Amino acid sequence: MPVLTVLKLYTAFVLLVFLAACLAERSYRYKRARVFMEMLILTIILMIAELHVMHFLDPAPGQTDLAAARLSYIVMIAVYFSLTAAFFRYVVLLIADEQGVRIQHNLVVYMICLIFGVLWCASGWTGAFVRLQPGAVSKGPLYYLGISGTLLVCGYAVYSILKRFRRLGAFRSLLIVAVPVIPILVMLFDFPLPSVFNLSLAFSFALLLLYNFNFWRQRYELHQQETKMAEYRTAVMMSQIGPHFIYNVLNTVYYLCDSDPKLAQKAIGDFSDYLRANLNAVEHTRLIPASQELNHVRHYLNLEKLRFGDNLRIELDLATEDFSLPPLTIQPLVENAVKHGVMKKDGGGTVRLITRPGPECTRVIVEDDGVGFDPQKPLDDKDAHIGLRSTRDRLWHLCRATMTIDSVIGRGTTVTVEIPTHSGSSGN
Repeated sequence: MPVLTVLKLYTAFVLLVFLAACLAERSYRYKRARVFMEMLILTIILMIAELHVMHFLDPAPGQTDLAAARLSYIVMIAVYFSLTAAFFRYVVLLIADEQGVRIQHNLVVYMICLIFGVLWCASGWTGAFVRLQPGAVSKGPLYYLGISGTLLVCGYAVYSILKRFRRLGAFRSLLIVAVPVIPILVMLFDFPLPSVFNLSLAFSFALLLLYNFNFWRQRYELHQQETKMAEYRTAVMMSQIGPHFIYNVLNTVYYLCDSDPKLAQKAIGDFSDYLRANLNAVEHTRLIPASQELNHVRHYLNLEKLRFGDNLRIELDLATEDFSLPPLTIQPLVENAVKHGVMKKDGGGTVRLITRPGPECTRVIVEDDGVGFDPQKPLDDKDAHIGLRSTRDRLWHLCRATMTIDSVIGRGTTVTVEIPTHSGSSGN
């Protein structure tokens, strides 16, 4: 059995082991990991198709079957360009995850893959890019024009990474750049066959590099993230149960004891539940049901409503509570709307809490018609700054959710949180 055939079979087996590991870790819950698993599957199929083409072109008596070779060749080309498109999609998601920003897919890349895929399939008969002959595979007269499609896609991937060199960091950028560079090098050095028959090995090596890079990086960052999140949770908890808030609640309950004992009793219950939720949040390292966080918000608003009366108007438009999110993420946003929005406005105002389900993400919107502020300038209140920064960081790190703030001075503030339906896109 030829050495190249043995190498491809062994590599396919290794990729199957990695695929099994991804399934065992339930990595399919994350979008980027699903694309990585898609690339593993496509690479294995590509190897099998390459071996089929070479088998049917074998000059041994009874082996040569040019029609079957061409059929396997079409499958090989279709899988190859699907793999190239998936590879580019993975690079886009990887950059988005590393930077914490969303990047739109470039449709031009997918059109290049489609056009060159059709041309390469036709080359099985025309011989323009590659000639299929019994016992041999050779370059066609337009071979280098044919590989320019892959070079363009991989080159654009390299450009996309290097463009964000500073944000990604030197070491991380070089590791990610190495992935698309590997197929480019194979394209430039055709041995022992035209490079189109060796690209499965090139992509396999790139995938193994990605898997190991992400494996060790994720374990290191997991420890760093847990430490950071614990610090943030403690900071938020302390800002939420500060002495001023406790004093105001107890003072309100004190006067209600004479005027309305039942209402005072209810206020004590809300305050107890509010404190319990804040203390429990320090121990939580995972997502909680939205209903639990929304109950925490209700307890907080009940207490503030007792204090501010008709000056604080509350509107809840909850179309869904069927999602998960980190603890203490909605409540700080609502508190900022109350303290730094409507309560700084003469006559008070309205705070709206809205949830909307969607196919890709669930939206949580906190609106107020208060005084507003300039989003480009830091808030004067240190606790408010900590709360917003902590909320944004925990939403991103724990479930890959994004938070945007839109505020106009004198008109109010809108904070929109978008939580992916399958919380998180991290993984391989």
